[in-house]
Amino acid sequence: MSAGLASVAAGRSALYWLFADMLLTSPDDILIARLARDLPGAEEGAEGRSRELAALRETLPRERADTAAMAVEFTRLFGGLTRNGGPAPPYESLHRETPARESAGEFYAKAGLVSFEAGAPSDHLGVEFRFMGLLCHGESASWRAGRTREARAALADERDFLDWHLLAWAPDYLAVLEREARHAFYGVLAGIAARALASDRAAIEELLAEMN
Repeated sequence: MSAGLASVAAGRSALYWLFADMLLTSPDDILIARLARDLPGAEEGAEGRSRELAALRETLPRERADTAAMAVEFTRLFGGLTRNGGPAPPYESLHRETPARESAGEFYAKAGLVSFEAGAPSDHLGVEFRFMGLLCHGESASWRAGRTREARAALADERDFLDWHLLAWAPDYLAVLEREARHAFYGVLAGIAARALASDRAAIEELLAEMN
């Protein structure tokens, strides 16, 4: 049972890491090649998340000029450089009235990750996704080592971070992103991420209930 739970947690970690990379990294030829290699293809009979990721793969640029256009869209959506060119940048503090940056930093410090992402502020959506990826990675390692109590604590931290941060603002932001994205990749990504957050929260709650 622990091996299966470890594998599930590892898959969730990889998905959160993918979301983080896409929100923190301007696309170039190297990134596009890596995604084309790592995202699943549109295999017949694929279901659920695999089917969604295959659809995301289909939106990848196929020419260098298309990659450049995607990079321009990345800046429009996430750079906050134009007054009316796109949605507000993906910082929790811009979408909530609470002191999100300091509060998120407290979560990171508690986990021993005070400055794990120096390239963006602590309340950037990509950083918050990356933190969830690290929590899921720790959960997976605990399951593999048979440390059930630590795995349960990791699950509780994941639930709390979702409730107090990601689910408090990201679904609304992602809905705007899905609607306003001019490149299909970012529209599809936003939809996948929003659905993943909701399903992950439900799965965590179910697993914690089973462990009580």
